[in-house]
Amino acid sequence: MATTSSNVTTLTTEAIVGWTTADVAGFNKAIISKLSAVQVGYLSPAQMAAMSSVALPWLPLKSATDEQIGAFSVDQVRALAPPQISSILPASIDSMSTASISGLLTNQFRALTTAQIVALTTVQLSSLTSTQIASITTNNLGQIASTNITTLSTAQFGSLTTASVVGFNATQLGALSAGQIASLNTNAVVALTTAQLVGIDAADIPTGISKASFAAFSTAQVASFSSAQIVYLATDQIQALKPTSIAALKTAQIAALSTNQYQAMTTSQVNALKTNQIIALETADFVSLTTDQLVSWTTAQVVKLTSAQIVALTTGQLSN
Repeated sequence: MATTSSNVTTLTTEAIVGWTTADVAGFNKAIISKLSAVQVGYLSPAQMAAMSSVALPWLPLKSATDEQIGAFSVDQVRALAPPQISSILPASIDSMSTASISGLLTNQFRALTTAQIVALTTVQLSSLTSTQIASITTNNLGQIASTNITTLSTAQFGSLTTASVVGFNATQLGALSAGQIASLNTNAVVALTTAQLVGIDAADIPTGISKASFAAFSTAQVASFSSAQIVYLATDQIQALKPTSIAALKTAQIAALSTNQYQAMTTSQVNALKTNQIIALETADFVSLTTDQLVSWTTAQVVKLTSAQIVALTTGQLSN
């Protein structure tokens, strides 16, 4: 008996299993749309692979197995409607080929649920296109395991938008390499919150964050870096900081800065130091300041020098 839209809902399991691939290839929307999720479960991977891309958008997939989803070709996957994509079980997502994943259209990729995004394998994540990466939502990005995030290429990181990067959690940022962080555009780095910045591995800061980013950071962002992170700032990164950012540093950060970092400061930056910061200067750092830096200080700053700092002044510093 020929399968029609009128009798398809009454067909037995045996009848469905008995369909040839040629039978399935000839089914139209009217037939496919009448299949129940239970009936779809009886279809073999070969039958799924034979289905027409024209009829596929009406196939219920919420109960489809790994083998069935994995049988779809790239063209068949691209024919699926966004709601069908969303209905695929997260556990079945990893059965899709990398070609199918990277071939998802923008509206299909955006239809992926958080659970589905999290279920993507590292190989599938690595296959995502720049357009797909750019469309990952804030919430979805933050749910991806740190071990999976680290498999993304620098080119993929460069595609992340400012709206996406705020979804990173501190653990994810701490797992990234300096190269991955450096591949983020300046606007994306500057979009990171204070809670995110503290998660960056200190050793990745010198080569991971550009001078342009440090120059654009707000005072709150600069002040959020831990003392352990601050000591890793390269001299050109120190020089890139706005004087107002220098003035926002906590005394613990001031005390942690090295002699080389202080010597790299511009006179405007040194002049911005507040009195409580000057008191926090370690003696070795204080005596390393150049005469140009010292003479930029105001009387209010000078009178806050400690006895130990005054005693430590060199003849070269005193002569000016």
